[in-house]
Amino acid sequence: MKTDVVILNWHTWDLVVESLLALRQEPDPGLVTIVDQTAGQESLACPPSGRREGIEEAARDLCWCLVVNSYNRGNSIGRNQGIAMGRAPFVFLLDGDIVYVPGSIGALREVLTGRGTQPCAPTVRLGAAGLHPDLCTTRKRSEASAFCDGLGNMTPAFIAPTQYGLFRREVFKACAFCEEGPFGEPGHGWEDDDLLRQMQAAGWGVVLCEGLKYYHERSSSQQWLRRLGLPDKFEERRAVFEARWK
Repeated sequence: MKTDVVILNWHTWDLVVESLLALRQEPDPGLVTIVDQTAGQESLACPPSGRREGIEEAARDLCWCLVVNSYNRGNSIGRNQGIAMGRAPFVFLLDGDIVYVPGSIGALREVLTGRGTQPCAPTVRLGAAGLHPDLCTTRKRSEASAFCDGLGNMTPAFIAPTQYGLFRREVFKACAFCEEGPFGEPGHGWEDDDLLRQMQAAGWGVVLCEGLKYYHERSSSQQWLRRLGLPDKFEERRAVFEARWK
């Protein structure tokens, strides 16, 4: 069963190459869409940096496409663009500062289709599966694995599934990342929480897998926002989120 993959790139092209090489180990990948939000000389579309050539070589056995934004339009717009490109029944979201761990898609798909170990039957439809955020920065890449030993609890902690997690495409027929106000610009936070609220309202649940691990290579968004002197808009985003869900 095919799964589309959406990779956000913002100054992380080297890690995107590693993820593409890892995705080539998947038995039946769907469309891999790279959404490049890096402007100027570091853009994947800017020759002759060699970046585009590196991407093409790494992705040569994959069905893939490249969406190039002339500036960073924010995670919400970038993810929505990538999601809209594919048609497979599952969508795997991957931030560019994380290297894909082979086998992750299959392990998470087993959870969503009911074939994984389930200590207790969920009372709502499972729309997404991901990891506990604490695992993001505490594991070396050599320890990362796609072994899944069961489900955790239904949870409001939603950051990790949108950075590295699997969704049913049906979810995005009713829900989308918010593009209102500061969510349609570079910034940090709250678009994940907003999507969770939409999913809850539509009857979709999210679970965290206990055994799946990955390594967050770098905190690219906040790092580059600071480096480029851009505001993180965290409080502006919070205000919009609270207004939408008060």
